[in-house]
Amino acid sequence: LTDELWTAILSSRNVAGTEWECPHPSGDGTYCLFHRDSENTSGDEAQAVAEALATVESPPPEEPNRTQFLGATFDTAEFSNVDLSVPEESRLDFLGATFEGPVSFTDQHLRDPSFSGATFQDTVSFKRTELEDGCWFKETKFDGVTSFTEASVTGRLRFHGAEFTEFVGFERAEIDGPFELQ
Repeated sequence: LTDELWTAILSSRNVAGTEWECPHPSGDGTYCLFHRDSENTSGDEAQAVAEALATVESPPPEEPNRTQFLGATFDTAEFSNVDLSVPEESRLDFLGATFEGPVSFTDQHLRDPSFSGATFQDTVSFKRTELEDGCWFKETKFDGVTSFTEASVTGRLRFHGAEFTEFVGFERAEIDGPFELQ
């Protein structure tokens, strides 16, 4: 992401300037589970923490938003059948995240999630996923097979500057809003 785009994205998340402070607790005194070198974090450990943090109550304005996983690194991420609901005024935000292994959001209900600048290095499934109020995939890289089979989208589905190196499928997907490929 360019510095200008990064600043604009952070501004849209109520962050002044170009520095974002991770809201997740540091397990080793330096970096949280999501910002450590993935070789030093087990996928199960990171996923368990992500699930717990994604369901926290909405923080007061002065508290960090724990539904943000900006620049996070995930190994294999199996989010199927996990409650990833977030408070009304929050969103799951995976800006610049890297998913190194297979990822599944199968059977999820996600409200206005953002995967802008994220990289999916393996397969990713949004099978039967409900994306309420749209979804952002700005400058997202999909290096594996990507499936939106039977997904339901209300609102804008945006793939501005996204790159697909493998097959992407939308079999029986319902999109009730603009579908943007730019």
